[in-house]
Amino acid sequence: MVQLSHLQRANAAGARPWLFHPHSPADGSRAFRSGAGADGRHNFEGFCGRGATVKTFDRTLYLAKLCIDARHPEWWQIHFVGDGFLRKMVRNLVGTAADIALGRRPLSCVADALATRDRSKAGPTAPAAGLTMEAVFYDESALKTQLEILRALPDDRVAPLFDCF
Repeated sequence: MVQLSHLQRANAAGARPWLFHPHSPADGSRAFRSGAGADGRHNFEGFCGRGATVKTFDRTLYLAKLCIDARHPEWWQIHFVGDGFLRKMVRNLVGTAADIALGRRPLSCVADALATRDRSKAGPTAPAAGLTMEAVFYDESALKTQLEILRALPDDRVAPLFDCF
């Protein structure tokens, strides 16, 4: 099991190079609602980058959680916890959420990309800047503990990386 986080800063002047920022005001609540159907076991072929050499596109996403800092709504932190990730899967999920938040795509595009397994139904690939692998879990009890901690994180603050360990 792997936990990844993607930290992005929307519309940020002078943002650091390790942050992804779409350069436009974004509606985080739309992005939050878009990820609601992504958790669970799915065929994520519609979010897989080209060149993947895998036997199956089936993956389980235990958690996809968006936190938006109430004091600085341009700061987002998206946590993904799953049993494995495909090539560019997280970047494609983040790019899709950003497009939804910017009003470029409908809320249904996540469900459409999952149902049709069609990459063109999802949003663009977000830059790798801001993507961090936080942990790998080999013990199921450690995974369950971490999921509880992440689920308990308030949605209105962005935690410093690794703060929740």
